[in-house]
This record gives sequence, structure tokens and C-alpha cells, in this order.
Amino acid sequence: DIFVNDTACQAVAHCLPGLADNGFSVRSAQAPERLFGKDSQRFLHAKFIFSANRRAGSSTCNNAWLYMGSGNLTGPGFSRKASKNGGNFEAGVVFAPEGLHWVREKGKATDPVVTDLLPLQWDTEFSVGQDLKAGSEMEQRDVQYLAAPVAWLHWCEDASGAWLQTPEDTKYALAVLDDTGAAHRVDDFGRVFWSGPCPREVTLMWSHEGTDHRAIIPVLDESGRIAGAALPKLGLDEAWWQLVNFPLPPDEEDIVGQEREATLGPDPLPPGKVAHAPSATYPIRQMMELIENIADKQTHLSMLDWTAWCTRLEQCLLQAAESQVLKAFVRFQLNPISPLWHAPFRPTFAENRNSAPGLRYEAVLQRVEHAWGVGSLDELGVKDA
Repeated sequence: DIFVNDTACQAVAHCLPGLADNGFSVRSAQAPERLFGKDSQRFLHAKFIFSANRRAGSSTCNNAWLYMGSGNLTGPGFSRKASKNGGNFEAGVVFAPEGLHWVREKGKATDPVVTDLLPLQWDTEFSVGQDLKAGSEMEQRDVQYLAAPVAWLHWCEDASGAWLQTPEDTKYALAVLDDTGAAHRVDDFGRVFWSGPCPREVTLMWSHEGTDHRAIIPVLDESGRIAGAALPKLGLDEAWWQLVNFPLPPDEEDIVGQEREATLGPDPLPPGKVAHAPSATYPIRQMMELIENIADKQTHLSMLDWTAWCTRLEQCLLQAAESQVLKAFVRFQLNPISPLWHAPFRPTFAENRNSAPGLRYEAVLQRVEHAWGVGSLDELGVKDA
């Protein structure tokens, strides 16, 4: 059975004889009375496929399933894989409803019936020669929103300065507005140099068909976060607690607590309580515990988690760049990162730079060493050649 809007059923209006010859019945869609009331004037636009088995003597819809989505049930819209050369990009969902009935049985008014939920009816059908209308062509609407030529910008930074980088080439001449509203042209390499901290988003300007356009697009920071807020500074212990539960995200209370202490300071002591002197801590011990914990964690990771781990590791260690323990350790003129270069501290699939995971990991270590200011210090071990 094919259910259509008989005033706008497109190609079905001209195919009724052929459909009848192949065993199809064409019926007018009917708005479910229980949903919209009796004689409701509504027009079918949705596309759906409903399928279920029917057995004599039973009203149950067995093995029922329902597809609803944007697919027009045509070759390009439904059965041809989308590609650069053809096919459509469609979205749909499949349900597996249970307890449905074809018709309402006496004394079972509460049982769900398909005609209560879908625009179906079994009383009438169109016969060959009846007037079905194809309807008008799709209305051409004005453009409501013009997407920017690039969806985001990357934040890049080195010793020479900072800049925003486009993720891909574009044929448009682009400009970025700074905090004062001044426009800065994106150069031939897709860069626009930026003074100040990494912005969460920027206003992009370009021209299209003689008209100037603007759009606000996000910035991906050095950790790959989209429009990320400034991260709180961490001590070494806090940095490890951000890593310990990987691949799960850090606990929310840990993040909130760190942000609170960064802005308000530690909680005051309750009345009558006396502060005790903290137990002695040693920078070397704390630093080596962190390095050992990192090594133990990452040598047991799978390759599937490796990219995410490298991102989390770099982010957390960069947040600890101003740790008091790190500053105390650096007085010894030693590079605490150096052990992490050794193969025993790395998973087997990233033991050296001969693999993509190894190259990614070593790039992280280099950036952390630069941020910590320890790259030129003496090593605790011998770096692999």
C-alpha cells in the first residue's frame, strides 16, 4: 500500500496504472483521528516505511518496524550511496515498535493501533482513471544563512609569535576582526597573526557574489578544544588526577575544586581548628612519582586511545607549567621529561619515531619541554638516537 497526499503526489500521479499492474494499492493518507480529531485537514509530507507481518485470526502486528526520515524513497535519495558524484545525504531513524495491532479488537480500547499513530486508512483506494495531482515544483526559497568558507581556525604558537590558521585552502579572500574591530587579512598561507591570548571565537569576513559577509566561527586551541575557556593552572598532583581515570573524563568535582581554589584560595578553617604544618615534601620525589605514574599508565594503553591520551597528557602537563614543585625541581638543572623518551616508558606501538604514534608522542614531549623550560637541561637518562 502506498499512502500519498492526493493533491501533490508527484510521480505517483502518473504511475497509477503501472503500480496497479504490479500489485500496489494507492491510498489517500488520513490524519489519525486520535491525534488530530475527526475530519482534520492535514497534508502528508513525511516519508516513511512501515512493515509488519499479519496472521489470519490475529490483529497483532508481528515483527513490526518503521523507518522515518528525509529520504524521498527514490534512487538518489534512498538507495544510492552519497558521494561527490551523486546520491543525497539523508537522515532517518528506524523504530521497532511492540504491541501494535492492525485493527482495534472489541474490549481492547487501550491497545495501540497503527491507524492511531500513522496516516493510514484501509477503507478506500484510488483506481486507474481517478484524478491524482502531481503538485507544484518545490518552492525556491531565499538563502537564510550563508556558511563561512571555513568552519573554524586553529590556534598556533611558537617562539616567533602566535597566529590563527585556516584548516584548508579556500578560494575566498578572508579577514579576521581583532578585539578592537580592526580587520586583518589572512595571508596566502592561510594565516593571520594574532596579538594577545587565544580567543574562543572570532569574526570572519569574506565576499561572495559582490556581497560582504560576516560569521562568528570557533577557534581550536593547542589542545584541540573547540572554543575552549582558559584552563586553570595545576600543581603536579592535580595534573595526575586529571590523567588517572583516562580514558574517562576528569571528575567534575576535581575540576570545580581546582577552579575554585585558583580564584578564591583554599577553604578557610572552621572555627576552633588549628592549622598543622604540612608534612615534608621533596620536589624530586614528587616529580619522579608523576613520571613513573605516567609511564605505568601509558604503557598499558591501546593504540585506539593513543591520540586522545597524547592530547590529554599534553594539556595536563602544560597546565602544570607554573607548578611550584616544577620550579623547585628545575633548580637542579635536570630535565624531568627525559625518562619519558625511553622505550621502556612507552607502549610498544610508540617506542620510537618510526611510527605515527611515536612521532605524535615525541612532538608532545617536545612541546611540554619547551613550555616547562627544561629542554636544554641535563637529562636523567640517554635519549634514543
